[in-house]
Order: sequence, then C-alpha cells, then structure tokens
Amino acid sequence: MTNILDYLDWRGDISMQTDAFGTVDALILAELSYLPMEELIPSEFGIGKSIAELAEEFDPEQIKDTDKIYTFAEDVTLLHKLAESERFRTVRLMGCSSITDAAQNVQFAAFTCILPTEEYYIAFRGTDGSLAGWKEDFEMSYQDETAGQHCAVDYLNKHDGASHNLIVGGHSKGGNLAVYAATSCLPRVQKLIRKV
Repeated sequence: MTNILDYLDWRGDISMQTDAFGTVDALILAELSYLPMEELIPSEFGIGKSIAELAEEFDPEQIKDTDKIYTFAEDVTLLHKLAESERFRTVRLMGCSSITDAAQNVQFAAFTCILPTEEYYIAFRGTDGSLAGWKEDFEMSYQDETAGQHCAVDYLNKHDGASHNLIVGGHSKGGNLAVYAATSCLPRVQKLIRKV
C-alpha cells in the first residue's frame, strides 16, 4: 500500500512552481507537525528555518520518550526525505507554538510554512500521546469551544494584516482546529484563506 513516503519518491523532484501545492502536500506537512521540533523552529513570524536546515539540526536521540508518538520513527524518516526533495527542502518553518497544560486540558501545537510559491500553510498538530490531548478530544464532544480551539483561532489571527494567501490544515484533531480557526478567525484573516 502506497503512502506519503512513496509520494515523495514519486513527486519529490517536482517543484511547487511546476505543480502547485496540493492536498497530499498539505497532509505531509500536517504529519510533520507531530515531530517535537519546538526547540528548533523559531516562535517568531518573519524569520524561518528551512526543512533542510531542520533535518541537519534534528537529533532523535535528544527527544524524550514521553514526547514520541507511535509514528515517531516514520516522522523522522519523513523529515529527511523532505530535506532531500526538490519539492520541500526550501520550505521555511516559523511561528512555532506548543502548549500542553494538563490542568487546563489543552494540547495545542502549530507552525507556519512559507511555501516556495509565497503562500503560507498553517499546520495544526493533532492529538499527541499526552493525557491533556486525549481529555481535550473528549471535551470536543460537549463543549462549544475547547482550549485548543481557542488557541488555534488566536494563532490564525496572528496573520492579521498579512498580504499573502493562507492555506490551513491539520491531521485528525489538527483538522478540526484548522476548520474551527478558519470559521472563527477575524474576517480580515478569513479573506486571506485560499483553502482549508
């Protein structure tokens, strides 16, 4: 059965200028958001680090076992395949935000990718292995807004005043955060969104 690693073998040599950023590309960057790279990606907007630079700096041995989800080994492989690919190696990551608070039942993480096409892709992380993350998942079934959804709206609103188009996405709970933030953010930010 083929997967996103096979897609990189098949399409990794094709630039985004040649073939536009698509749904599978969004899925790949959403999956990348599960790697605990908070210490390596700048929290500020305006500066960023390329995926190739991240792959050089990322040391799996320095990651605590409690921060590794079940796809950790595959996600490390994904990072290195992205760094070797024409399609992704120059994508720059910035604006990394990560909040886990068991007392508040919040598990939130996101980063912004500057694509070679000058569009910005915002990747929201889904549920990790933390108890806070799972508790928040259950809260989604009965609360109007969870703490993570509130964080997602705040994060997307940081692009207020931008002149670039936005693409918003995530995997699993990250997808919920993407949709929620896109429908609840400032109207000025909504006008920048090209796709969710």
